[in-house]
Amino acid sequence: MSRLVNAFYWSDFLYELTTEGKYYRRCCDRLRDYSREILLKRKEALKAKDAAKDYTGSFLDILLQMHLEDGSITEAEILDETVTIFAAGYDTTAALTAYCLYLLGNHRDVQVELHDEIDRIFGDDVHRPVTTDDLRSMKYLSCIIKETLRLYPSVPIMGRYIEEDMKIGNQLIPKGTMAMVLIYFLHRHPRFHKNPTSFTPDRFLSDATRPQPYAYMPFFGGPRNCIGQRFAVQEAKIVVTQLMRHFEIHSKLPEEELQLELGIVLRPSQGLEGFDTTATATSYTLYLLGHHPEAQDKVHAEIDAVFADDKQRSVTVEDIKKLKYLDCVIKESLRLYPPVPLVARNIDEDVHIGQRFAQLEEKIMLTHILRNFRVESLVPMEELQLQLEIVLRPLQGIQLRLTPRQRSSHD
Repeated sequence: MSRLVNAFYWSDFLYELTTEGKYYRRCCDRLRDYSREILLKRKEALKAKDAAKDYTGSFLDILLQMHLEDGSITEAEILDETVTIFAAGYDTTAALTAYCLYLLGNHRDVQVELHDEIDRIFGDDVHRPVTTDDLRSMKYLSCIIKETLRLYPSVPIMGRYIEEDMKIGNQLIPKGTMAMVLIYFLHRHPRFHKNPTSFTPDRFLSDATRPQPYAYMPFFGGPRNCIGQRFAVQEAKIVVTQLMRHFEIHSKLPEEELQLELGIVLRPSQGLEGFDTTATATSYTLYLLGHHPEAQDKVHAEIDAVFADDKQRSVTVEDIKKLKYLDCVIKESLRLYPPVPLVARNIDEDVHIGQRFAQLEEKIMLTHILRNFRVESLVPMEELQLQLEIVLRPLQGIQLRLTPRQRSSHD
């Protein structure tokens, strides 16, 4: 964001001379190198004799098949698409889900109404998978997601090149100008939205109260809007539905105290508990397993004993209970790298209701990863630099190499 507001940084030459520009270039190169490595490995796999058997129908496989069959798309174009999907489809949906849960925790009346909608659809069955028909039936959840995106658009600012000269009022904007649209402020402008700062999902229930076109653009508009918007919303709806079927949400931070960082992805500067913390704990656990192959072998053996060769079966609560050694691994990881390194309490009544859910969430993620991969850590433990904040963060990130497991009788 500093580059957007500093005219001296608009020049690629000047920007890449700065410390920030050099760091940005290293990050871009690392992401591209990683994506290129995956691309080449997958390409070789599809070129092998058993390509038909190996084909999964994933987005990457579809692009590679087009490249191999008629060359209608180049490797460079596939790499660009891969990087775009990686960058645009990860933080954005996670941020949407986190903000949605945060708002539900601050608005009990909305949460009660959502629970009623979920109960009407699922009844007392908390284990039935969520179907596409279920999602279509959840009209009120759709309004909640839309209102969340209005108040906290995952991408708060978007840029577009002006393709022809245009005038706005008396101001001429020449062709070739990069125009920045401040989605965050557009969504909160009193000219376009009644009670713009209030969380009111009901505004999306009828045409009379729904925001007018182009006053609400969480995925932008026109021919270059986000092609993944429907998938992103469905993904968020599934996560929120699954959580709300089992839990009530309580937010400890009032909305007026929430501080935001206006970046490419809109982030809470204080973090949201249950979002950064669990992701950080999972990263540290994978990092430690990558440095201790003997512990990783034991985890793999335990997972194989529970799941055998079935990589597709969903992880159940009963499966989680059987993973005793993985439980020990997570606890030891939390001992060495607690996600929240400093905790303050007024001594009254100390209760933390989220710890069991956080550990279950982490065990499920680790189980899915370790069923399919071996983990290798690329930074020695003695070189890991930590940043002591509300969430304990590694300064240089967690660098891992995931290798598909080649099962044998000894694995």
